[in-house]
Amino acid sequence: MPAIRATPRSVPDGGGAAAKGATDQVACHCPTCDPVGWLPLVERGEKLRGWVRRGNVVWGTDERVERKTFVLPDLPAPEFPGASWVNLSLAYGWLDQGSEGEECELILSRVTGGQKTCGSFIATTSRHHAPAGRTWPTIEAVRERIAASPEFSLVETPVVDPAYGYLRLCWVCPTYRLGTVVPINEVARWWAQLGCGEIASQVFASGDLWLPDLAECFDLLPLPVTGLVLGYPPESTYSILKLRVCPSCGDSLDRHCNFERLVQNGTALERCELCGRACRSLR
Repeated sequence: MPAIRATPRSVPDGGGAAAKGATDQVACHCPTCDPVGWLPLVERGEKLRGWVRRGNVVWGTDERVERKTFVLPDLPAPEFPGASWVNLSLAYGWLDQGSEGEECELILSRVTGGQKTCGSFIATTSRHHAPAGRTWPTIEAVRERIAASPEFSLVETPVVDPAYGYLRLCWVCPTYRLGTVVPINEVARWWAQLGCGEIASQVFASGDLWLPDLAECFDLLPLPVTGLVLGYPPESTYSILKLRVCPSCGDSLDRHCNFERLVQNGTALERCELCGRACRSLR
């Protein structure tokens, strides 16, 4: 399989950032409370369901997205087929939530279709033992799918707890090194251009990772490398590591400060210290 080369990511401006100095009556500028200017996020010419953008802020409206707010750097990241914002909606395919069968199928289909670098999800050895209402795929069906895709590997890990002995954690990935399916040099150079030399070195050193070996340790890798392994856009990792954004005033803030956590009427809020407004959806 030839090594993947990157192309510059095309990103529309989304209608401009939230204006500073908005009236104090507007308590929140998230897409729900203030929908003006938010446009569907476009990726490779396709509008993504569950994602919107305004200026350099990307917001996940899909309920499955744990982190809602991402602020993008000015420098577009390299684009490659296995990275997509859609994959952030599938970050918890191994959890017992939502329609597990549909989500597991989507993870499997996106990995074998080259739209997600690697993926992890649950399968069951017997539908008879699955809890009522659960629709996990059978491990036999997953094995059959992978057998028909010789360039991909399936690593099965039994669940240790005897009460769940009928479950298997499935790791599906290309049978290659990370640098074969991800443009490591281009991504490392992008991090270096952002002034993140240590991260650039971590990414550059990850090219030789053998993807089938990462089944039980992918989440122990440096976060930027884990993001590449799971097919997350590098910009989303940058936002998690470096910046937060206040949807009310549009300011980018260091994620470890400048926010006050509070609870009003049982709802968890965060208040931006720069503009003084609170937003229930700030993540």
